Amino acid sequence: MTDPVWRRNPDVAVVESPGRVVVLDLTTPQTATPFAMEGSACAIWAAMAEPSTTDQIVEHVAADFGAPAAEVEPDVLTFLAELESRGLASVSPRDAPDMGSVPT
Repeated sequence: MTDPVWRRNPDVAVVESPGRVVVLDLTTPQTATPFAMEGSACAIWAAMAEPSTTDQIVEHVAADFGAPAAEVEPDVLTFLAELESRGLASVSPRDAPDMGSVPT
């Protein structure tokens, strides 16, 4: 099985401040609600600055918090699913055509 690649939705407005990110989905501006992220959520968002595999995101968050990857992985996976359900991120197979820029 290949590790899927996560991407931020390009149609979002982002306001960043130290330790906090607020994101707004611009695909539905009339009904969009700002989504605020702090702590590990902020670290996950930062790890997705470029398209990244699940493993890369987990490693980034683990390094940021000085924790074992296995310890943070369940929370990272849960939050990635939440970002996807809110339309703020998407996931695709690693071998998708536009995957050339994903580091290995």
